Amino acid sequence: MARAPALLLMMAGLCHARFALASPPLHGRSSRNKDARKALNVTRSVLHHSRPLVPILLAFCACFVDVVCILGLFHTFTAFITGTLVVLCTEVFHKGDHAALKVFVLAVFLAATLFWYLAVTHLVGKGRVTVRHLFALEALLVAVFMLVAGLGDPGASGPLSAVTLLAVGLSTVAMALQNVIMLTILN
Repeated sequence: MARAPALLLMMAGLCHARFALASPPLHGRSSRNKDARKALNVTRSVLHHSRPLVPILLAFCACFVDVVCILGLFHTFTAFITGTLVVLCTEVFHKGDHAALKVFVLAVFLAATLFWYLAVTHLVGKGRVTVRHLFALEALLVAVFMLVAGLGDPGASGPLSAVTLLAVGLSTVAMALQNVIMLTILN
C-alpha cells in the first residue's frame, strides 16, 4: 500500500476510536435480557432513533476495512465474509492465485467469532465489560490493522507474507468482534 493511504487509514481509525469511546451505553426492553443489559450498564439503545449515526459509523467502519482489504490486500473481504466466499469459489474454479488467503480469512473469522462470542457472553454475564469497552477494543484492533497495512506494505510482500497475514488477520478479528457486538446489542 502506498504511504498516502496510510494517513487516510489512521484518520478513519481515529474516527472509529472516538466513536467507540464516546458511544453511549445500551438499553433494551426485553425482560429476558434484563440481566445482560444491567451488566452492560445500559440506559438507551445504541440503535435508538435518537442516535442515527451509530449504525452509519459501524457500517462505514466495516465498509472502509473491506475497501482497504480489497484494494490493498489481494481482494479479500474481512467485514462482509460472504464476499470472501464468493471470491474464494471463483478463484477455486478459475485457479486463482490467492485462494489460500481467502481460506485463511474464513478460518480466522470462524475462530475469532467463536472466541469473541464466548468471551463477550461470559464477560457481559459477569458484568465485567460494557459496550464502550468492546467498541474501544474494536477501535484498537482496527488502528493496529491500519498501522500494519499502511506501514508494512503487504501489497509488495505477497499474499501469504507475514505482513499480509497479520494485516488480514487483525482486520478479520476486529470485524468478528463487531459482529459479536451487534449480536449482543440486538439481543
